[in-house]
Amino acid sequence: MDGPENPDRVRRFARRYKQCMGGAKIRSFVIVAAAAATLAGCKADEVEIDLTGSAVAAAASGDHRMVDFEAEFSNFGEIDDEQRADMKTVENIIAKHVSVDDFEVEQTDMGFEVAVEGQIPMTSDPDTADPWFILVQPSDVFPETLRVQVVNGSDFDVLGDEVQQVNFMLAPDASQPTQIRLEADGMDVLAPAAQVDGRYHLLWRGTVTDRIRMTFKGGAYDSIGAGFFVR
Repeated sequence: MDGPENPDRVRRFARRYKQCMGGAKIRSFVIVAAAAATLAGCKADEVEIDLTGSAVAAAASGDHRMVDFEAEFSNFGEIDDEQRADMKTVENIIAKHVSVDDFEVEQTDMGFEVAVEGQIPMTSDPDTADPWFILVQPSDVFPETLRVQVVNGSDFDVLGDEVQQVNFMLAPDASQPTQIRLEADGMDVLAPAAQVDGRYHLLWRGTVTDRIRMTFKGGAYDSIGAGFFVR
């Protein structure tokens, strides 16, 4: 039979919980009691990924491309020395598995923010090991169409286990709120359940001749990676 909670353990948990940079900005980790109860991972406010139509076509043909991303996480409250030490350890872990150009922790008036910039692969190889990568493959739903989706490779579980050993509340979610900025010249696009250039659509269909912004978050996108279709 379980005994009463150790007060020191509860205080340590509360301090750890405050560290989870969660859900309002890959821009924040969602800070709610339910998240703590289920030991939910950290979720970015938003992840921004830049793609071009030519890079998508090249990946579909077998080329392995690296594409830029920016992720921002935010949290209320001041960051103490212990939290900074945890962040530094997590930074080193992430850098082992993801190509990171910049990792910054900044104190703000409302709390603190973490900004990460780097690259992830875009490929047609479903066996890519990277924690996050963009998979380009023929669609099994729409004929003569490619599916472009952020997915997880086998290294995601490895990264998550290593981060949990530092602080389980900092372990990242597999799926993150994502904005994809696609630049193309005459590429037909289908975007399901997306916000496209600021407007929400059940299914957006159009031809991209310059640049569009597609945002995928909430609902099903809490469990699956952002994705769209092109032809």
